[in-house]
Amino acid sequence: MEIKQLMELLYSKRVEVEVLMTSHSKERMASRNISEEDVREVFNHPEKILGILKQNENKFKIYYPYTQNKDLVVIVTVSPGKDILYIRVITTFVQESKRRLR
Repeated sequence: MEIKQLMELLYSKRVEVEVLMTSHSKERMASRNISEEDVREVFNHPEKILGILKQNENKFKIYYPYTQNKDLVVIVTVSPGKDILYIRVITTFVQESKRRLR
């Protein structure tokens, strides 16, 4: 899947988006004080996504505004179905916005 296809599916009202959290992602989110609601917000408001980098065939790194000077980075794998887009959250972390701007 390409980044353009992913964005089209996220913006589409015809496709349901189901976000699945792995046990690894839940552990990392808890240790980094990131809530599931923060992560789900990324997919509820795709218009706020700052950038997407393709990691491999179906793995993406998504940048989303978190605070005034920090971004929420979400690593996901994507599996499109007929009328549904399955998004599996691999890990999340917060980083300085300056890193994204390089």
